[in-house]
Amino acid sequence: MPRLKDLKDPEVGPVLEKVFGAAAPAEKRLKVAKFLQHWAARLHGVGTWHGAGVPQTQRFMFTVLTDFDKKKKMAKKLISMRK
Repeated sequence: MPRLKDLKDPEVGPVLEKVFGAAAPAEKRLKVAKFLQHWAARLHGVGTWHGAGVPQTQRFMFTVLTDFDKKKKMAKKLISMRK
């Protein structure tokens, strides 16, 4: 994953904008990806390795029990993204 400061590089930045840009600007997409990368790899990384049943069941329960709008707002606040 490229660094956010690579977006400012005159040679690499335009390429990253093209590759990572979509419905949202590349900077926002990279911020979200970096947030998820760090969240999964740090203290919470161990929680992703367990034997608590099949992944499909876990995904189903997450969708039933999770307030995704609240989680999206919290993630945006943590990475300083307004919209």
